Amino acid sequence: MSIKQAIWYPIRNLRRIFIISLGFTIIVTGLFEFAIYLDINVDEGNGFFIAIVIVLIFSALIFGFILFSLGYGMRMIRYIQQGDNRMPSIEPIRDLGRGIMIGFAGFITSLPLLFVSLIIVPIMNQSITLGILLVGIPVVFGLYLLCGLIVGIKQYAKYSKASCLFDVAFNFEVVHKNRLEYIGLIGYYIIISSIYILLWSSIQTLINIMFHPTAQNESTILMIASIFMAGVFYLVYISILHRLAVQCDDVSEKTKLKRTA
Repeated sequence: MSIKQAIWYPIRNLRRIFIISLGFTIIVTGLFEFAIYLDINVDEGNGFFIAIVIVLIFSALIFGFILFSLGYGMRMIRYIQQGDNRMPSIEPIRDLGRGIMIGFAGFITSLPLLFVSLIIVPIMNQSITLGILLVGIPVVFGLYLLCGLIVGIKQYAKYSKASCLFDVAFNFEVVHKNRLEYIGLIGYYIIISSIYILLWSSIQTLINIMFHPTAQNESTILMIASIFMAGVFYLVYISILHRLAVQCDDVSEKTKLKRTA
């Protein structure tokens, strides 16, 4: 798939991207402004406790948005696989539930990486030279695990079975057989991200020129900038999802029979 197609797909769905970005931004910046309004002093009374609660709520919102995006992204892949170029309707609770399942699978998948890191870190502390030579192992291993999770998400989208996320043997066999394509995703991500970051920088400069930031309009500018920042994040995310959805993984007949059985 060309870069042009990757960019065109989210642009055709800007309305839905705007709704998601706007909703997330209103909640997060609203909480931020509320914290400023309270003018919390952590050294007085319950100030420290209130500050901790606000930080926890803020963190939960960010984490929840990420999980929602994972669940929504899975359904987006399903739509594209079925030949539908529209983004799916927003189902906040169900998408969050699907995202939690994917997040749990990601946590389980990352455990071997944690184990490898625990072995390598002590070696790095003893020998810097040897540590530099070994530092590539967890990086490569981590990318391999990430690709395995991505295959699981694609299979989850295709068969609507969460168990596909945990079919380690199948997922890593697909990654191994299509390793060059998945390595190419890194370069693809860099190109797409660079294009949208350049777009974001241009918009940010335009906002500053138009509004001339002052103490009076600082909150408004923050809101507008946050909406665009969330929108750019989603543009990159959706472009990568589209690339994953249209990528046809080469699967052996033996492996394919295991999946369809």
